Amino acid sequence: MAGKIQIFAGNSHPEFADKVAEHLGLKVSGPDVRDRKGKQVTMFSNGNLFVDIKRNVRDDNCFVIQTQAPNVSDHCMELFFLVRALKAAKARSVTAVMPYMPYIRSDKKDHARACIGARLFLDLLKESGVDRIIIMDPHFEQVHGFIDEKNVEVEIFRSKPVLAHHIRNSYDLSNAVVVMADIGGAKRSSSMVNLLGLKAAVIDKRRVDDSEEPVPAGIMGDVRGKDCFMFEDETASGKTLLVSAEYLVKECGARSVRVFVTHPVLSVMKGVAKLRQSPYIQEITVFDTIPVPAKKRMRKLKILSAARYFADIIRLVHIGESVDEYKHQLYEGLPNTETVNEW
Repeated sequence: MAGKIQIFAGNSHPEFADKVAEHLGLKVSGPDVRDRKGKQVTMFSNGNLFVDIKRNVRDDNCFVIQTQAPNVSDHCMELFFLVRALKAAKARSVTAVMPYMPYIRSDKKDHARACIGARLFLDLLKESGVDRIIIMDPHFEQVHGFIDEKNVEVEIFRSKPVLAHHIRNSYDLSNAVVVMADIGGAKRSSSMVNLLGLKAAVIDKRRVDDSEEPVPAGIMGDVRGKDCFMFEDETASGKTLLVSAEYLVKECGARSVRVFVTHPVLSVMKGVAKLRQSPYIQEITVFDTIPVPAKKRMRKLKILSAARYFADIIRLVHIGESVDEYKHQLYEGLPNTETVNEW
């Protein structure tokens, strides 16, 4: 029979780990946990990493919370070391809980001699001994094909039902429309169109000069005088959102633009400044899958927490109950759920 749940965390996002543990009624065994021998996770002056988990985990189900955040590669090594240490200490199972999976955007061979980072990261995680991974809104849908599911279970949590309930409870949708920033984003946003019961519009982007940067050249759908909602899985510079919002307001006559982003990477500070100053974007709503430091905060930025949902999934995994049924229940009360088959 399984023992108890134990929650571990690296240095990437301790605040999120604490929230998850709080929902579970537990304490995190974090990187700063100390005993007479030192911290749980130590980075030496020569750049080497040392991990000592500091507690008995035999026959327990252990969950390691680590997300993509600076410095990404250091945090990846922390995750590998923590997983291996827990397996060596005879944990019954070890699950990597990654709200935003590191290297998820490196999903294909863009150049002949390029490394597919997402595949290598998952291979290394598997070699560390992980039994399961839990991730949220991966950048690409074929992530299941990157890992051997006979040995490692993959659990994906999607933000769509959470966002749909939030939007329906927070905004007047009588004059709203979902806008897709380009044709490529149509599939990503189509479920939100159904779950919100709204009409859709798509910006037609084309390359009109030698800059290779696509620019808005038209729009399919009616946005004049309407409140526009845009959805992205992540944004680093906000460039697509900025260009699209300006076009919607200035050229297409939209009344307002609100954007919803799962993962607030926000790694380009010039982009953060432009988002902060933009008169065309009224609100930016993100999840707490990545830490957002004070220098990246702004009045228009709203942060929703995904911690409760990760805690629920962890609890269900521990007791061996259906996670799919839980995810299905999150869609209750939303329209057109028969068109969605993502849980």
